[in-house]
Amino acid sequence: YPNPASNYLFVETHENSQANGELTIVNQSGQIVYQNNTTNDALSSGICVSNFTPGNYLIQLKTENKTYFGKFVKY
Repeated sequence: YPNPASNYLFVETHENSQANGELTIVNQSGQIVYQNNTTNDALSSGICVSNFTPGNYLIQLKTENKTYFGKFVKY
C-alpha cells in the first residue's frame, strides 16, 4: 500500500513475522527493477519507488515457507 503509489510502497503479508526473504519487483515489460533480500523492518519502512517509470508492476516476496504475489500502479 498505497496503491497507486508515487514515492514509497509498503508491503504487508498476513504472516508478517515470516516476511524475511527476497523481494522482487518487475515492470510490465518483464524487467526486474528492484530485487533485494528484505526483512520485516525494511518492509515496514517502505520501498522507494519514486524513480520508477509510471505503470503497472508485479511484486514477488519469497520467504522460507511461501511465495507471495501482488501488483501495484506507480503514478
